[in-house]
Amino acid sequence: MAEAADWNAVMGFKPVVRRGPLVAVSGVGGARDHDGEAVPGGAYAQTRAALEKVRRSLASVGAGPEHVVRTRVFLRAIGDWPEAGRAHGEFFESGEVALTMVEARLVDPAMLVELDAEAWVTVD
Repeated sequence: MAEAADWNAVMGFKPVVRRGPLVAVSGVGGARDHDGEAVPGGAYAQTRAALEKVRRSLASVGAGPEHVVRTRVFLRAIGDWPEAGRAHGEFFESGEVALTMVEARLVDPAMLVELDAEAWVTVD
């Protein structure tokens, strides 16, 4: 599969965008950073890896997981929802995040999980 930078250039998007208090993180899959290959270990491991990428993306624009108000989790197979859901619940311990989880045909056949996150960062 193409490297993330290739996807971004071809499709014309940035993986994280901040406009005022709104932060959008999109198209985050469970791939390893160093080679773009799918993280081994199934949907749980890929969801954890994707959420760690979300954490880094948020940090790059001055936000953190505590600012996330909504996530969307796209699963190659809806039967993976318990593993993906467990990883999501561990990451967002507060339970203060709106979540949508659906089955989808993902662009990269090796990816079991892809997700988006939206955050709201108030300025004090």
